[in-house]
Amino acid sequence: MKGQEQAAHIANLIIMDSFDDAFRSQAESKQVKVYSMQEVMDAGLVKAKVEPPRSKEDVYILSYTSGTTGDSKGVKLTH
Repeated sequence: MKGQEQAAHIANLIIMDSFDDAFRSQAESKQVKVYSMQEVMDAGLVKAKVEPPRSKEDVYILSYTSGTTGDSKGVKLTH
């Protein structure tokens, strides 16, 4: 998709299913980093051990709607 300019701004993909090294190489040739869900969870565990807890006001997730009833909307989740 990125090579066809359909998703030109994608920089990172987190894949929940298994994938092979060929897929990762193909994505990285388009300047897209690919991570497995396990890699993301492992990185989170490492970071949690070295960084102090965040405040209740810190945004953890921006969740976007599909925009089926209009423009997409982002919701800030703090927990």
